[in-house]
This record gives sequence, structure tokens and C-alpha cells, in this order.
Amino acid sequence: MSIDSEYVVRIAKLEQKVSELYRHLGIAEPSGNEALSPEVMALLQQNNTIEAIKVHREQTGLDMAAAKAAIDEYLASGG
Repeated sequence: MSIDSEYVVRIAKLEQKVSELYRHLGIAEPSGNEALSPEVMALLQQNNTIEAIKVHREQTGLDMAAAKAAIDEYLASGG
């Protein structure tokens, strides 16, 4: 097994344990969208997706694909 695949397996196990802790405590798991700033949220509410991606990239240092994925995930969740 390569080092990368070992990390993938380990991360999956850790994520499962975290999910179990949330369930045990009766707390909803965060969706991940909390990372979007109020400025990005305002741009999305104005249907200015491209500018929201640009601002999110500037604020987080993410590359284009990762920033777009974060915005797309938020929009797909009904945000």
C-alpha cells in the first residue's frame, strides 16, 4: 500500500470517528460552508457567483478549482 493510500484510509477512519462523536453527542455535523465569509455570502445572494469565487480565492488562498468546488457545494446544499 502506498503512503498516499495509507493516508486516505487513515483519514476515512478519522472522519468516521468524528461522525460517530457528533451522533453520540447529538450535535449536527457542520456542513463545511461555515468557511464562506459574509462578503462571499452577500455576493452569492446577489447571484454574483464568479465574483464570489474570486473573493473566496483571495480570502483563502485556494486555487480556482477548490474555490469553485466550495461555492458549488454551498449552492447545491440550498444556500
